[in-house]
Amino acid sequence: MESAGILAGPMLRRVDTESVAIWVATDCPVEVNAAIYCLHTLIQLDTETKTTSIRAGHRLFIHLVQVHGQFPTETLLGYDLLFRVEKKGYNLASLGLIHDNEDSIAYDGLPYPSFFIPASATPTFLYASCRKFHGKGDDALVAADVLLQRETSNLAARPCALFLTGDQIYADDVADPLFPVIRTVAEHYIGKEDLGQFDWRLREEPFSSALTQVNGRQFITERFCRFTSGNASNHLLTFGEYAAMYLLSWSPSMWAGVYLPTFDELVREDGLYLYYPDDHGEIEKCRVRFEEQTGQLLQAIGSLHRIRRLFANVPTYMIFDDHDVTDDWNLSADWRSAVLASPLGKHVIANGLCAYWAFQGWGNEPQRFGEGFLQSMCSHFDGFIADSTSYKVWADRLWSFNGWQFVAPTTPAALFFRYEDNASI
Repeated sequence: MESAGILAGPMLRRVDTESVAIWVATDCPVEVNAAIYCLHTLIQLDTETKTTSIRAGHRLFIHLVQVHGQFPTETLLGYDLLFRVEKKGYNLASLGLIHDNEDSIAYDGLPYPSFFIPASATPTFLYASCRKFHGKGDDALVAADVLLQRETSNLAARPCALFLTGDQIYADDVADPLFPVIRTVAEHYIGKEDLGQFDWRLREEPFSSALTQVNGRQFITERFCRFTSGNASNHLLTFGEYAAMYLLSWSPSMWAGVYLPTFDELVREDGLYLYYPDDHGEIEKCRVRFEEQTGQLLQAIGSLHRIRRLFANVPTYMIFDDHDVTDDWNLSADWRSAVLASPLGKHVIANGLCAYWAFQGWGNEPQRFGEGFLQSMCSHFDGFIADSTSYKVWADRLWSFNGWQFVAPTTPAALFFRYEDNASI
């Protein structure tokens, strides 16, 4: 297992004086343990670790590491993760994640990623939302990383938590150059998903080709899913695509050996859907958009090492908004009824929610998701048939689940919930 064995993370999640949750994704099955240290003395605290692991794809294993103990307040704490693969053991340092440069996930030469638990109601929080991977300009989360780097040991000024209040990904608004990468990553790490089970038209032309081409999904999402996004030409549909979007948006490791295609390569390989193939103006319009988005993506990819470091060093709490699933999600009762009546639309929403749970929701309040919920997710990941009882249980559980809201254990406490078309705290 090399450092690339960690696909994403580690990410600090729910933290209080009795438990610390750490999320990490790997490309192979591993045993994960953890150790917590007081960094000013490097004394290891007495703790007990419980790790829950799920296999979410052929090469995607997601682990939620819960460390239980008595953790002091107003003390700089650090953690290490201990991985065991067969008879070999690794920690964060031996995996190449802690070293003396800006790619390290630890700040200021510390031996471990760090955090602290405030004792009073006067801490500093960070707040962010609406992170579109190909958005224009700098990634605002880089500023948060700069702040933590500057105030690593200054607990009076160092933020103690990060609140992400929606649109951590844009499932409907996916950049043209990113779409082929997402499909490749999804197939490699998660596997193929036959959407034709939910709408037979996807197995026939022109839709079977449009489904795999850049710019080819607007009609499918509008007519077959009954979605209402106006930017759905590359909409995520499968669980693997949602998962790939999270991995590629969070982790520099995912981009090792992966490159964005050029527009000419895309056209040459028949990877671009055109409404009017003989219209030179349409092709040039697609080229301009493609190349502009390529520049925006390259800028975002270049800052991912800082995003990974930020997530490793501050407890992070997340709630969805509509774009995490699809634009206008549950905007009205009519919208919900129309999508629920579409087998494909219902399935895609379930995929989005399943990915939200695996990558975001699970770490907010792990105890909220009981054994039945976990078993339903794991059974689905093992394989599904669209009209089977187990599939219906999985989809209905996600559509009807009303426990996404949670209270972050901060001082003061922060309530996260979603109402109408907005996420709030």
